[in-house]
Amino acid sequence: MSAEDQNELATPLLASDEEEQSLFHEPNFEHQGDTQETTENKNTSTNATDTEAPTLTPVESLAAVGEVQDAKCQDIFFAILFYILFFAIAIHGSVQISHYNFSKDLFASIQKKHVITASINIASALLITSAFLSISSTRILTKLIQFGLILPIVLAGISAAQFFLHGMITAGIMSILSGLLSFYYLYSARKRIPFASATLNCGIHALCNNKGVFLSAFFVQLVMILWTILWIFSLLNITGYHVTCEEFDNQCSSEIDHPQYILLWMLFLLWEGQVMLNVINSIAAGVTATWYFSSQDCAPSCCSKAVLGSLYRSLTSTFGSICFGSLLVALIQFIHMIVRNAREDGHGRRRRSANGGQMLLLCCLDCILKWTEDIAQYFNKWAFIYVAIYGYSYCEGGKKVMTLFQQRGWSLITNDWLINIATFIISFNILALSTIVASLITWTNLDTIASSISLQVSIIFVTLLASTVHKMLNSSACTALVCYAEAPAQLEHRRYHTQEIHQALLDAYPNVVVN
Repeated sequence: MSAEDQNELATPLLASDEEEQSLFHEPNFEHQGDTQETTENKNTSTNATDTEAPTLTPVESLAAVGEVQDAKCQDIFFAILFYILFFAIAIHGSVQISHYNFSKDLFASIQKKHVITASINIASALLITSAFLSISSTRILTKLIQFGLILPIVLAGISAAQFFLHGMITAGIMSILSGLLSFYYLYSARKRIPFASATLNCGIHALCNNKGVFLSAFFVQLVMILWTILWIFSLLNITGYHVTCEEFDNQCSSEIDHPQYILLWMLFLLWEGQVMLNVINSIAAGVTATWYFSSQDCAPSCCSKAVLGSLYRSLTSTFGSICFGSLLVALIQFIHMIVRNAREDGHGRRRRSANGGQMLLLCCLDCILKWTEDIAQYFNKWAFIYVAIYGYSYCEGGKKVMTLFQQRGWSLITNDWLINIATFIISFNILALSTIVASLITWTNLDTIASSISLQVSIIFVTLLASTVHKMLNSSACTALVCYAEAPAQLEHRRYHTQEIHQALLDAYPNVVVN
């Protein structure tokens, strides 16, 4: 392996054409352990500048380390197919909307104070989110994870006491067993909590230094919402949906002329939803990887080169891989939806039918498909990280991730749900506090809080905001985890995080070898 190839191993995905080079430029970092000379120089520099940093064992094998791919569209067939279906349904839905006669007084009830109140509510939610992310530290995140692990134990104890008081012995015993399992998980994962907190702290810092990444995510979600509205009108027309009313008794009924199109349109909707969510995760992963490997492209700003470059790649060169992986999950969800509906219909006929074997088969298929869907989504989360960083195809990115974790002894770390616990608690607190503040502001400025349009709009916005924060923090933390697994030395330009993660890793996993 030549020296130039070795230097490319730890470099995030960068464009080779002139247009994308204007968004990014090559970060000047070398992978520790690429050559003996590089390893010695890195170790000498580390020991000279920071004697307290943990000693890391270098690894010579770099088979699992990612390499930057040529600037080309991966899995382009799936990208073209998605774009054709996306714009075809959007155009068809737009044509159908134009045929509807909306009342001129549709928005007449919206007054100026409604708009002002909704704007204040949205601004309050943004301030709350910014405050939560700005005060987040490893210590606070550790407390959040501990709280998330202790809470199920407390709830299980309360539930068991209630069941026993009401004479429900079996349910009380099950609650005790649930609490014991939660306590065992807390005990076994207690040493991993600082490492998960430090990794999540890196992800939060990466996103907070590039706040434009949240605007990108909101743009993608807005497109998803608008397209879903067009999809509804397209579905109503393609299926021949119409309402017929009797002339004398004023009773109306809805009829569908072509029900066979419903399943096909549902598959399109599931695919579009998965693609949009994975695009958001890919944007966060690309920004975090650039923050990790290069401080030049991630200077604190709203629309930095990292944000623009990651958004550009997620919608062009890596979009085909995102569509491919999303289609696989959408197909599993589609089959699961059919089985689940068949099972629910079977419950209504169970009293009239003695075919218990069919119900048992549907129940087993339902469980198998649910597990398969969860596994596929979990696999996609890590595969899209490699796709976002290096520009791999979907299949190659998945292979690289699995190989990396197996060779570096990180297989157990992928099963950690600690990061997800912390991100869920953060997003839930943002949702709860923002909703309370919005309700108070609306109640203060308007007469009726229940029917307030501004409150409804505010709650929708807050829900999207909390969901976006949860997804992006989780994706960013997982990306930082993958980057650190590959090249811990590349974090040297952010020395505080280097020492913090190194020490937490060695405490949690003393047998894990990193270079």
